[in-house]
Amino acid sequence: MDSRTGMRDIGKPGGNLVQLYWDIILLTESKFLLPQYRQQQQSLKSFQKYVVDKMGVTLNRMVKPVKVPYSRTGNLNTPWRQLGMKYLMVYLPLHFKDVIWCKCDQFCFHVILPQNNASSALRRGISNDKEWLLSLLELGDKLGMQSIRIYIGRDDFNGVSTFLRNLNWIGGRLVPNENRAGLMAQYSSVDDLIFGDENYIILEFEC
Repeated sequence: MDSRTGMRDIGKPGGNLVQLYWDIILLTESKFLLPQYRQQQQSLKSFQKYVVDKMGVTLNRMVKPVKVPYSRTGNLNTPWRQLGMKYLMVYLPLHFKDVIWCKCDQFCFHVILPQNNASSALRRGISNDKEWLLSLLELGDKLGMQSIRIYIGRDDFNGVSTFLRNLNWIGGRLVPNENRAGLMAQYSSVDDLIFGDENYIILEFEC
């Protein structure tokens, strides 16, 4: 196992495809783990257990559908809190050095841009933005999604600035971040509080 990412090498004889799927799920969901918890061993264990348990509940509901009571946690502005129905690793080598972690719910394609090198692609100009954005929009459409939400790290100043300057031109809208002040009233589990979207600028486009 890679000590930095937790990714396993499935090319080895002992490789396990099911474990790879779990790795992809955990690595994608970890993008919403708040930075102060990423270096805490106990928090990482809680995170893993939380995701596995939540996925177990999700799978059980798919096998044995039950009527789920209304919950305030289903905020339309925070669909990222729900586990995906499908997870993907997207690789656009002409634009990004790292893979792009993605997940789909029923209607939305969530795309978390690589934080380390997103700006290198975004600095190249709006024509380049259009290329990879169109690729992602096309993928979202093929997946049957109604919209796509792109999560850009706030520390990627150049990338954020490029998008915000051209937001109307490229047909997107800025999505407000989650209201952290109201979390204690909305979420009963302490585990819910280790997640957040405050480190991202969120943009939404129709597929």
